Amino acid sequence: MVFQDPPGLGQGDGAAAALEEARAEPALELAHVLGERRLAQVHALRGAPKASGPRHRQERLQLPHRGLHKLQLIGRIRTSDWRLCKARRYRHECMEMPGSEAILRLAAFAIPFALLAAVEAMTPPRRRIIGRRRRWVGNLGLIIVGTIIVRAIPFASAVAMAGLADNRGWGLLHAIGPVPVWMGIAASIVVLDLAMYVQHVLFHALPALWRLHRVHHTDPELDVTTGVRFHPIEILLSAGFKGAVVGLLGAPVLGVIVFEIVLNAGSLWSHANLRLPGMADRLLRMVVVTPDMHRVHHSIDRVETDSNFGFTLSWWDRLLGTYRAQPTMGHEAMVVGVAGFAVRDVLGLGRLLVQPMVRQPDTLSDLGARHRSEERSLGLTGRKS
Repeated sequence: MVFQDPPGLGQGDGAAAALEEARAEPALELAHVLGERRLAQVHALRGAPKASGPRHRQERLQLPHRGLHKLQLIGRIRTSDWRLCKARRYRHECMEMPGSEAILRLAAFAIPFALLAAVEAMTPPRRRIIGRRRRWVGNLGLIIVGTIIVRAIPFASAVAMAGLADNRGWGLLHAIGPVPVWMGIAASIVVLDLAMYVQHVLFHALPALWRLHRVHHTDPELDVTTGVRFHPIEILLSAGFKGAVVGLLGAPVLGVIVFEIVLNAGSLWSHANLRLPGMADRLLRMVVVTPDMHRVHHSIDRVETDSNFGFTLSWWDRLLGTYRAQPTMGHEAMVVGVAGFAVRDVLGLGRLLVQPMVRQPDTLSDLGARHRSEERSLGLTGRKS
C-alpha cells in the first residue's frame, strides 16, 4: 500500500518538514496494519475510485485535502474502518474474538472442570444426597444458555470491549501512556476482580438483582457445577458491567483474556466439594478464595450468606469488613441453599430460568414474625384465651 503525498506536504522550512515526516512514520507503519482490504472498504465508504499502484496488489490513496497530515489521514481511515464495523456484514469480521481465544477459554474451563469433578467423586468431604445428574442438567444448562446469549450480542463480552477500547484509545491506561504488558495484565486482574466483588455485593443488596442471583444460591448442594450456575440475565448484566469497567480502565485484550480464564477457573475451584488441609487452606486464603472460605457464603443463614463475597482474590473481604472465617455450625453440619425453597423447585433448567419471577417462599420464622406483628397491630399481645 503506497501513500501519495499532496503538493505541499513536508515542504517549506527544512526543520519543520523533517519533524513532520518523523511524526508521520509511526502513522504510516500503523496504516499497513489496516491492509488492502480495509483500504478498499474506505474507498467504497467514501465513494472514491480505486487507483492502481505501481506494483501488483497495491493501491494508491490520493489524500483528499492539500497539506493534510499523514497522522490525520490514518485517524480518518481507522475511524472509517470502525464505522464499517457497525454494519452487519462487517461486524463479526472486525470485532469477532479470535478463534484461538475461544479455544483457550474452552480448554481453561474444561480441564479444571474435569480435574475437580474427578477429585470430588473420589473424596467428597460433604456427603452427596442428590444425584449428580439431577443437579448437573440444570446447572450446566444455565451456562450454555448464558454463553449463547452473550456471544450473540455484539460487544457484550469484555474481550470485545477491550478490543474496542484499544481501537478508540479509551480508558485510564491509554491516558497515562504505554504501559508494560505485565503491568496491563496485573492491573486488569486486580481492578476487574475488585469490580466483581462490588457487583457481587450489589446483587445481594438490591432486591431485583437478588432475585436473579438467588438462582445461584438455591443450589441445595455445592460442587464444581455450582460455579457456573448463574441465570442468563445475570450473566448478561455481569458482562455489561465488566465491559464498562474494561472501557474505563482501558484494559488490554490480553489482560482481559487472562482475567476471564482466572475468573472462570477460580469459580469452579471455590465452589468445588473439596477440603484442603488446615495449614494449606490458611496459607492459600491469604491471597485467593478457597473452597472452605467460599462455602460459608452459601450458608442458609443470611448473616453468613452476606459475607465472603470475593471471587478470586481474598483481599477485598478482609479489607472491606465482609470476611468470615468459618460457618457457625461447621462445614459438615452447615446447610447450604436459600430458606423456603423445596428441592424440587430448584432443580431443572426450566424451573431455574423462571425462578427470578417466583416469590421467595416464607419460612417458619417469617410466618412466626408476621403472626406476632399481626397480633401487635390488633392489640392481642398479652391476652389470655
